[in-house]
Amino acid sequence: MKTAFKFLMTLTICMFTLWSCSDDESSVTLVEGEGQVTFSFDVINDTNTLTNGNKSFRNSQLVKTTPNQIVVTIQSTDDGSIVYDREKLDVIAFNGNFISDPIALKTGNYELTEYFVLDEDGNTLYVTPLEGSTLAYLVNDPLGTNFSIAKDDSKQITPEVITPEGFTADDFGYTDFSFDIVETIDFLISTHIFDEASESYELTDANILVTADGTEVYNNAIANVTEQIRVRDGFNSYTITITKSGYDDYVLTLTNAELELHANKPLIVILSLPPVTQSYDVFAKGNSVSGGVGLIIGEYEVGQTVVINTDPNDIWNLSRNDPEFNSNADGGLVVDPDATYVKEGQEFIVGALVGSFDNGTTFFKVGSQFQTTITTSSELRLYCWDSNNNDNFGSLKVTVTTTR
Repeated sequence: MKTAFKFLMTLTICMFTLWSCSDDESSVTLVEGEGQVTFSFDVINDTNTLTNGNKSFRNSQLVKTTPNQIVVTIQSTDDGSIVYDREKLDVIAFNGNFISDPIALKTGNYELTEYFVLDEDGNTLYVTPLEGSTLAYLVNDPLGTNFSIAKDDSKQITPEVITPEGFTADDFGYTDFSFDIVETIDFLISTHIFDEASESYELTDANILVTADGTEVYNNAIANVTEQIRVRDGFNSYTITITKSGYDDYVLTLTNAELELHANKPLIVILSLPPVTQSYDVFAKGNSVSGGVGLIIGEYEVGQTVVINTDPNDIWNLSRNDPEFNSNADGGLVVDPDATYVKEGQEFIVGALVGSFDNGTTFFKVGSQFQTTITTSSELRLYCWDSNNNDNFGSLKVTVTTTR
């Protein structure tokens, strides 16, 4: 009990320590061959006077609403594909300026083709005009803006923007300024594996796939920290699949309401190693508790689960191969099914398959089906329970499956 408490405390301390250390809005999990880019904006000098037909006003007439999101459209100039199509990025205040959450881009060449700043209601606060538009002359570098991303690059792009007040989207070179407001859910998640060396659970990297009502809504790598994941709201249920090479997949389905519960309380995922199954022959003579030695089937660590199975039709013999003295792993001779043997105060039915974690000092019945979770690191041995191994014969085929 004390050991189990120790591991729970270790897991809790590890989770909250690394979660607090990973609360870094200035980075994004990158995979091989990627860099990251963030966006800010520079409002043009408010001494400019903008003219639209018969309207004349000063750029000091800016909307006094705090920016909430930056919307970008990014096209690859290498293959012409649209990499981000009016992607909404949350804005944070940093040293008096506003900067977007980072996004990952593969190494290559890109063009920023649309750029808007929105308030919390989705209204357009600022826009960067396109090259050739009526208002392009107001900024030094109208869109599109070309840029490149190198491996592990971290780049910030700061276009000049102006308020759209008094003008139409066409004046900026756009067809419209309208956006669909997408409701989202944020949730925290941390993934752990058991470390044999430290005998504790450690945070680990993995891959996460989230599907909602059968539709993929998120697919990315997560680092060995507590990650914040954002997915689209409005689905009835969300299925979270965590994968890591060498470990079993973790799959969990949550309702919309259940997922929202993890906005501030991380969903803790513990990955398991795939089961390992091995077969052994336990001999009635050589592995007897009376005159033999136990068969070592493995050394086990805390937290591992051991399942032992033997075919009930498989038999061994305890007297000169006489059928009357046959028994299966559950014990019970044909001639006397209830016969027992007492050894150092421990009593089991004759012929039973038994085990020991202390090299034959104490025993427990294994029989044809047995399962246990290891609470103390130890070596497991199997024996035949009988009083005299001199005339024993045969063996039992034992299948041992170990999982964590």
